Amino acid sequence: MADIITIEGGIEIPQSDVISVFSDTAKLQPYIDRVRDEVSTEKIDLTTDKSRKAIGSRAHKVSKIKTALTKIGKDSVADLKKQVLEVNAGVKYAEEKLSQLRDETRKPLTDWEKEKERLEEIEHQKEEARIQAIQDEINNIRNFAVLAGNESIEHIAGLIEALDTIDPSEGFDEFTQDALVAIAETKGELAQAMQAKITERQQAEQQAQLQKEREENEKLRRELAELKANAAASKAPPEATINQTESRADLQATQQNVDNLQRQIDQDKQCLAHADGQAYHQGKKELDENQARLDRMKSTLPKLNILAGKKPPAVINQASVTVEFTEYQKGYIDALEQYAHWKDGVMYVGTGGKTLTEAVSEFIASNKTVA
Repeated sequence: MADIITIEGGIEIPQSDVISVFSDTAKLQPYIDRVRDEVSTEKIDLTTDKSRKAIGSRAHKVSKIKTALTKIGKDSVADLKKQVLEVNAGVKYAEEKLSQLRDETRKPLTDWEKEKERLEEIEHQKEEARIQAIQDEINNIRNFAVLAGNESIEHIAGLIEALDTIDPSEGFDEFTQDALVAIAETKGELAQAMQAKITERQQAEQQAQLQKEREENEKLRRELAELKANAAASKAPPEATINQTESRADLQATQQNVDNLQRQIDQDKQCLAHADGQAYHQGKKELDENQARLDRMKSTLPKLNILAGKKPPAVINQASVTVEFTEYQKGYIDALEQYAHWKDGVMYVGTGGKTLTEAVSEFIASNKTVA
């Protein structure tokens, strides 16, 4: 015979039916209705103390039945809850062990992937460093044209020549075209700056020459006025003396203009050697004009010598001019230092493996003076 669970009120539930009853409210409802019938048989009377106590007793009875009935339901699943906890623990154990086994199985591949990522990151950093180094060199090229404003013509010429030593086909890789553009644009800017300096120098020298000529002419005018006054006082014919004095003044002024213009032409030739583009064409035009002017001046010297009472020279000697390129060398060396970069504790110039010290020494040895 099946085990029967009995609680207060004569309620009986077969042990085998407990889970089925509590799993279906339709099966549970008859037990609840039985309790209701048992406590609802008496008529409610609140006029007497006995009746009121009877109502309270019936409510207490319902409470006791509730506690007993729900305990049956809870007890019926206690073992099931324990089983669920045990199953959950087993599931967790299986998950942990199999995850560990999975990771151990995959570890060689995981280690290989991590090493691959590490090596790729190293290569990526090397590539970024390589590109940055090239960009820095291109920026250094463009920095040649960043001038303070007080550089001499020779200094700028040295910068231009230093640019000409940079070989854009070496070390710039895929940025060779960028290097070519940077060199061309920087040389153009430096050529413009040098042309502006040449024009500024020419204007200053012309103003100084004009002032000097005005002062000398004023001195000659005073001398002529004095000669005329002395000739009038002595009643001697002054014309020959006066004319000769005037011719000597013309000779002196013309010779001085020839010397000044010759120096200017020598400087223009030097600067023109480093110019290109518009600056070269403008400089060449001015050089040709000055040369033609110099030739015209020289052609008048023999006649002026005769008028001044001097024997005309058979040959007009021109002393060779030796120009010391102190500023030029300084500009070139500054450019080398600006373009140089550090590598392993040594400063190198460009990408050819030449140290800064070697480059400076070679330049000084080959550019001591320019005749």
